[in-house]
Amino acid sequence: MIHNDPMDLYRALGLTSSATSEEIAAAFRKRAKETHPDSTGQASADAFREISDAYDILGDPVRRQEYDRAAQELYEQQATEEAVQRPERRAADPSPSRAVRSRLRRAIVIVWILVGCPFGVWIALEEKANMKAETALAQERDADISRRFPTCANQPVMGTFFGPEGQPVGIHSLRIENETLYNMLAKVRDVKSGRVVAAFFIPSGGSFKYGYIFDGLYKLQYAFGSKLDVSCRNLLEPVVISESRLREFTQDNYGGGEYYRFTSLPKDSPAEYGRSRHPAYYYVRVPLAEFLKP
Repeated sequence: MIHNDPMDLYRALGLTSSATSEEIAAAFRKRAKETHPDSTGQASADAFREISDAYDILGDPVRRQEYDRAAQELYEQQATEEAVQRPERRAADPSPSRAVRSRLRRAIVIVWILVGCPFGVWIALEEKANMKAETALAQERDADISRRFPTCANQPVMGTFFGPEGQPVGIHSLRIENETLYNMLAKVRDVKSGRVVAAFFIPSGGSFKYGYIFDGLYKLQYAFGSKLDVSCRNLLEPVVISESRLREFTQDNYGGGEYYRFTSLPKDSPAEYGRSRHPAYYYVRVPLAEFLKP
């Protein structure tokens, strides 16, 4: 079967590729409310993640355009191959052009095997070497900090809440996966008041969801580092401190949430900051003094 939605992103949101940006956003809010684990249980977690991943691409005009273009090219290629493979077409089209196209395709496959596969292996080895070097650097950093500073004796557990005090009352959620080599302190800061409404710890390799954000306009700030100080509440010499685009939670996206996945440290990208519809794509650096404000 051939179609122009090869990753089933539109299908996940119950739409077709002709949907408008407004229809995509509305469909995501509707499906998120229907499948959010907070309201429907853990069984819908996979479905919620599927539609979140779909919206990550379709909700961004640039990434959607790239996806649609690649999907259309694949669609046309599959349609051509399917037509060529039909026995009746092969019998009815003895023209030499078809044989030339067939030889050309075989040549492309051979070139890909001879060039593409070794290149792919080289890329994989390069990534492995980079990861090994980054791991060694992180370990060296750990040892250096431990030599110079007293550090936290008992590292906090996943999702340890650092404040502020008070019973959480919000209905919106934030989910973060920290797949980097560093520990993370995450803060949800209210834009209007400038104050932190939630701060929590996510160790390297951890995943955490905070589901008590009230209506409002927020920015999400993150600090990555190796060791915590003796209070076990602050990172010693953070590697990176950054913040995402602003994110507004309202009654229109009741029970909605944001999903952030860090496979590497966020890179400063001020030229692109704010252009994406989705807040998780671009980050800007934040001064330590700004991050430490309550």
